[in-house]
Amino acid sequence: MDEALREKLVDWIGPLVGGEVTSLERSQARREGFYVDVLGASGEQRAFFLRLGRPGDPANDPRTTAFEADVNRTLRALGVRVAEVFGTKPDCHAALYERVRGRSDLERVGAAGQQAIYRDYLTQLAHLHGLDPDRIRIDGLSRPKTAEDCALVELAKVEADFAPLICEPLATFGLQWLRRHVPRTVDRIAFVHGDAGTPNFMFENEAVSALIDWEWAHFGDPMEDLGNAAIHASFHLSGEWPELLDHYAKVSGMPVDLERVAYYRAHLMVRSVLALAAATTRWDPHTPVALNLCFRVVSDRICCDAIAAAMGIELERPELPDGPEAPTTLYGVVAENLRSEVRPAVEDAFAANRLDAAVLLVQALERVHRLGPALEQIELDELSKLLGDRPMDLASGLARLDRELPRLRSRTRGRSPPLPRPSRVADRTALRARREPVSGLRAASAGPRALIAWRMSDRSCSRSPSTRR
Repeated sequence: MDEALREKLVDWIGPLVGGEVTSLERSQARREGFYVDVLGASGEQRAFFLRLGRPGDPANDPRTTAFEADVNRTLRALGVRVAEVFGTKPDCHAALYERVRGRSDLERVGAAGQQAIYRDYLTQLAHLHGLDPDRIRIDGLSRPKTAEDCALVELAKVEADFAPLICEPLATFGLQWLRRHVPRTVDRIAFVHGDAGTPNFMFENEAVSALIDWEWAHFGDPMEDLGNAAIHASFHLSGEWPELLDHYAKVSGMPVDLERVAYYRAHLMVRSVLALAAATTRWDPHTPVALNLCFRVVSDRICCDAIAAAMGIELERPELPDGPEAPTTLYGVVAENLRSEVRPAVEDAFAANRLDAAVLLVQALERVHRLGPALEQIELDELSKLLGDRPMDLASGLARLDRELPRLRSRTRGRSPPLPRPSRVADRTALRARREPVSGLRAASAGPRALIAWRMSDRSCSRSPSTRR
């Protein structure tokens, strides 16, 4: 944050909360935020959290900052445990929240504590899912009408935001897989978190203090939140899931559909693959590059696992090739200098976090230097089996694979059993219209249009991608 923006925010926050800003410290999370300390008019210490948007930064989109503030205000008024919003400053893309008491590192809690905390969390989710949708009015949100809409409308928004920025075959395959396996039923249309699970809630004394990080919230199938929470358990230990799902069913009054839960496990990971691929297409030194790269690798792996699990497929675990051993490299020298000589002298928490990330990047470069050529040959061998010939290099091979997947789907759809031509459908519905005036008239107007939409080969083609809120 530059000094001019800092001064502007301090001048806004002080009068807003009735005190003097004494500290503005950057948090270490991937999305940009700041811990704000304020000395109140009566001498009391008050704690806040400032969320900041950055135009042009997909991870810190100003529209998301404004949207989250709107969600928190709305849900807090309906009794959901969320942080209080004290104000927003649109010209700075900023929102000021109370700093919620508690922590989010559930994996550091013992097994019994994890179970108790997560039971309370699922109770809070059940309360969220039980809210009357008519009472939730948030700009930019529409309510789906079908199970297909629940699965695909938000997916189209994420795709519109991120797909143009990347060339990622896993994302292409994942999007197509989600469209081919859309759930056919939904028990209840509810307001869902969209990224539920650890660490997107705070807890204290074995109880949830607040649900946080609402950037992907929308109306949809409650099974989406259960699937998201279950996939987050791959990253963070979160208790015994059979008992937890039984608990959710009891407190929500709604059965848990394990097939839909499995689908939405994959759904979140495909969205994550898209978002993280976009976040790692350019190297912005002011973003957490190392953390994004780590999350991208893990998300890619878990995305494959989630799709395979939903299909009942067992995946093999490839071995890393043996690379040439080097007792000391220049990469190793730089990493060791940073870790043992520079790091002890750094006192600022955010700067220390950035320095640790720099060490990770140097270590990653060393592994790329040592193992990269062998890994590329292995991947070229595997691509040649799929493409029929060996690409010149990995980048062109992946780009070609990304182009071939839609062509395969198009050919598959093109070989689907043909339906009558639209003119014949129109003739038949017109004939029915003479026999059944009201219902036939509706059919005559809808028949050809529906057929044309079917001819567009994939469900995604019949829906215009909307812009993200």
